[in-house]
Amino acid sequence: MLSFDGGAAYNRGMTVLYLILGGASGTLCRHYMGMWVANATGSRPGGTFVVNVVGSFAIGLFLVLATERFSWPAATVTLVSVGFLGGFTTFSAFSWQAVQQLEAGDYTSAFWYVGGSVVCGILAAWAGASAARLGT
Repeated sequence: MLSFDGGAAYNRGMTVLYLILGGASGTLCRHYMGMWVANATGSRPGGTFVVNVVGSFAIGLFLVLATERFSWPAATVTLVSVGFLGGFTTFSAFSWQAVQQLEAGDYTSAFWYVGGSVVCGILAAWAGASAARLGT
């Protein structure tokens, strides 16, 4: 397990740099992959769907390799999982956290986390859109 408690190995300045570089790279990849899929399929939601699924696969693969199989440095994990994949899709973090709850046998929490995130996310998007349309 990784520790980000600010101990001796923690370098706040480098962490910020890793997050900026990884996040920017992930954002660019999300944009261009999403556009490519949307153009190929004629569906913008299709592009988002593919990015979310690819990002979810990538975070599961990467974090198990980085933390369970090879013990890669925390800086690498930060750069790739929080930075790049966080910029690529926050859905990957959502998926990974649900997997962790399921693997821990915490099925009730996983159910509420997944269901609540989806329902509340959709309701929040609708509320935000409705608020933006007030007075138009």
